[in-house]
Amino acid sequence: MLFRSLRREDLVRSIRGPGGGYQLARGYDRIFVAQIIDAVDESIDATNCQGRGDCNHGEVCLTHHLWQDLSDQIHGFLSGISLEDLVNRGGYRKGFENRFGILKGVPGRKPGMRRIWIQAVSVGELMAIGPLLRNLLAEGNTEIVLTTTTSTGYKLLHEKYAGETVWRGTFPLDFWLCSRKAWKTLQPDMAVLMEGELWPEHIHQAHLRGVPVSLINARLSDRSFRRHYRVRTFMRQYLRKLDAILVGSTTDLKRIRKLGWLPESKVIKSGNLKLDLDPERSEE
Repeated sequence: MLFRSLRREDLVRSIRGPGGGYQLARGYDRIFVAQIIDAVDESIDATNCQGRGDCNHGEVCLTHHLWQDLSDQIHGFLSGISLEDLVNRGGYRKGFENRFGILKGVPGRKPGMRRIWIQAVSVGELMAIGPLLRNLLAEGNTEIVLTTTTSTGYKLLHEKYAGETVWRGTFPLDFWLCSRKAWKTLQPDMAVLMEGELWPEHIHQAHLRGVPVSLINARLSDRSFRRHYRVRTFMRQYLRKLDAILVGSTTDLKRIRKLGWLPESKVIKSGNLKLDLDPERSEE
């Protein structure tokens, strides 16, 4: 049952025949602790009621939002730790102070320049955004701040994008103190999230400052869609603060529109960034 659950979420695949068994379905830098926990139906919520879609006491319970924030932080932290981090034991400590909103070496704003903060979790996302960064920089009035949540991503953004970015680091914990501190330091004019990254406090801090936030290459697996659908009313109050959602497929377009996060006119099919910007994969 355990491996069946992991296979259903495309974390492992079965090998048939003599000497068969299971192996990872993707690189171990792209499998995160939170994904494994979710796949086997284990809860990492701080209290029992947080994971229930039938809780009707959120508006009157004095501690409901406190526990919700704590649950989000636990999930966000585990979402940033990959199997590779665990194997390397401690790789995720690089840029650890950034998680608390302590961002050192951020340059001051230049007159006439807009600053865009892009958050990309994995190596795959970081590899895919290269053409996007170059297109933005070609406009001549844009500077990029790039963050990630994994140790491999942290290493890659420093090696690959040092010339395209004014600052690189680790994404802060999605708790108001950490997020607010990071926002006050970076002062972006626009924020971009990728794929399934939904950071409520990050989005809220942008909303408070009147900064537009877009979710690009958005996608939802069958399992993620079912979970989001159960708490769609709760999530809608946060995600309606997004300015646009760009999805990679017709299936994702239908799913996200059904969740009602934004008006349909703001949920747009733009293609899959990873596939469309990789000619070899596009031909497969």
